[in-house]
Amino acid sequence: SFQRLQHDVDAGLHVRDLGLQLGDRLLGAQQRGAAARHDAFLNGRAGCVERVLDTILLFLHLDLGRAADANDRDAAGELGQTLLELLAVVIGVRVLDLSRVLAGPYCGAFLADLGADVVKVEAPNGDDARHLGPFKGEESVYFAELNHGKRSVVLNFKDPKDHERFMKLVEHADVVLENFRPGVTKRLGVDAESVHKTNPRIIYASISGFGQEGPFRNRPAYDLIVQAMSGIMAATGPEGGKPTRVGESLGDVVSGIFAGWAICAALYERERTGVGRTVDVSMFNSLLALQVTNLSLLLADGKLPGRIGNRHPVS
Repeated sequence: SFQRLQHDVDAGLHVRDLGLQLGDRLLGAQQRGAAARHDAFLNGRAGCVERVLDTILLFLHLDLGRAADANDRDAAGELGQTLLELLAVVIGVRVLDLSRVLAGPYCGAFLADLGADVVKVEAPNGDDARHLGPFKGEESVYFAELNHGKRSVVLNFKDPKDHERFMKLVEHADVVLENFRPGVTKRLGVDAESVHKTNPRIIYASISGFGQEGPFRNRPAYDLIVQAMSGIMAATGPEGGKPTRVGESLGDVVSGIFAGWAICAALYERERTGVGRTVDVSMFNSLLALQVTNLSLLLADGKLPGRIGNRHPVS
């Protein structure tokens, strides 16, 4: 996987050589087939290469097919080198993922797929998502989707010894990711201020329903609540019908994507400034930002967007 190649990057091996290694793995993954990769993914054995391959297979199908059919190691090596260069932005970056359930873990998995070393930090009772179905055997497929490619450690922040262990991890980390309700990390002593005292270079990213500031900051939020309050449900559904939830936990997923994007931007900024920063991502703001068409209609005419089924509102 890319994480295993991190040592080689640190050792100064040429990208071309690493690309050949990666190309060999791409060929192997192609030859094993999708079923084997899917089984490895569900059982936690898939490396980053296989996960990335599944994600981008549509875009690289012809190249992979040519390389596999001809057994052309050079072609696979060039492809591997290209992937390595694209994904090298976060190779060597260590992320301490304190988040649970969906929005934060989705962001952490996104960073793991880009090559980051993501360490999931769980309370003794574990992430609630471990107990959400569907299941394959005794393992939650839902949890596996959101936490693949991560290492794991159990820490109880209320235990002084575990809190000290966490701060030792902070000393050598680049990113802390959390999605507690605002104020909880302060009570646990793992808030941005405390973490930055230990490591000023940390990127401290928080995902919450309504952000770390403002009148709604202390309100709990679930995807359904944020979908309703953002107005996206008011514009979804059949004409004349009732507001309808979008058929995915969109508020969680898109805030996880925005957080991952912001973390990468903050890491780039740190390369220039040498210091970290906080990142504050709101599920509500994220869903609002998605509604380009709805907002343009509102700003142009002052009319609230309505439900029009499968028709497009402006075309």
